[in-house]
Amino acid sequence: LTILDLSENELRGGIPDELSRLVNLTRMKLSFNSLSGTVPKGLDKLTRLSVLHLHGNRKLTGTAPTISAPKANDSVYIADCGSPSFFEKPIECNDCTMCCN
Repeated sequence: LTILDLSENELRGGIPDELSRLVNLTRMKLSFNSLSGTVPKGLDKLTRLSVLHLHGNRKLTGTAPTISAPKANDSVYIADCGSPSFFEKPIECNDCTMCCN
């Protein structure tokens, strides 16, 4: 599996740690669900990941994984890492190319 797109599926709960076993993922889109809890630290194991969409999950906190894949022009990390007035605690994202509010 190289692409996982579960965006806009009304998913609830946390991001499963088991996703870190999908080591061939290059794109993971989990945006616009109702995900909550902390972003799993195990996602750092996804060394081929160049696209990560976490935005639109207002109760998701923690730190987004760093980009380990070779940074190409199409590398895109998006998370709700902006204004804390909208979120209890925004996601920390050092490699985000866009922070949504």
